[in-house]
Order: sequence, then structure tokens, then C-alpha cells
Amino acid sequence: MEKTMIVKNKDISYFIITIKEYQKQLTKANTYVDPRIAYLFGRNLRILENEIQDYEDGKEELLRQYGSIKTDPDNPNKTFYSINRIENPDNFERFKEELDKLGDIEHEITIFTENFEEFENPFSFENLCDLWFLMDK
Repeated sequence: MEKTMIVKNKDISYFIITIKEYQKQLTKANTYVDPRIAYLFGRNLRILENEIQDYEDGKEELLRQYGSIKTDPDNPNKTFYSINRIENPDNFERFKEELDKLGDIEHEITIFTENFEEFENPFSFENLCDLWFLMDK
């Protein structure tokens, strides 16, 4: 099944984090998982990661604008942009305000859903509450 929703960038980010967290838990549990769950997670991750790309690019641009270049302590040849609330509180607040604006931009997305009642699943009621956006019913 498919579900079309209007969601904000920050919601898409939450959906991605939630799916990845449950993927990791299922892998660690080393139990049988209906292949439809793996398919549902994988397919929706690809969709959601594609939808969030412009937000992630905007976030990186804001980090370059308001942050400073840091060196990776594990790899001195690698640098990245970072922003620190303590080192530069004014820039941090501006960064946060601009990021909130990007996070509130809405999109119409279509994701794939399943009726979790149709098959044996390894999720508790609390888990299913976290995964509400993937449920057909």
C-alpha cells in the first residue's frame, strides 16, 4: 500500500532515524523477520533519503556560513565544518534559527505501508507507536 502525507523536513529526518534504529535492533536480535518488513524499511529509506537531500545540503551550507573549519582528530588530513554554542553563541543562534526555517518546510511524500496485523512481527506496542507512519492501519 501507499500513503501520501504532508510532512516537514524535520519529520522526514525523524522517520529516517527511526527506521534505521529499528533496522539495527532487528539485525542485533538475530530473529526471523518477515521479508516484507525489510523491504518496507529499505524502500522507504531510499524514498525518504532522497526527499531530505536538499535539507541536508542546506544544513551543510549553513554550517559553512556560520561554523568554522575543524580538523578530524582521528585523521589530520580531513577537515569538516562545525559550530559550537560555547565558542560562538551568536553564530550558533543564527544557525539554529535558519535551520529551523529549513526544518519547517513541508513536502508531500508518498511512502509504502504495510498492515502489520497480517504477519507475525517482532514489534511491541511501543515499537509500533514509533513506526506509526509505516502502518497501513
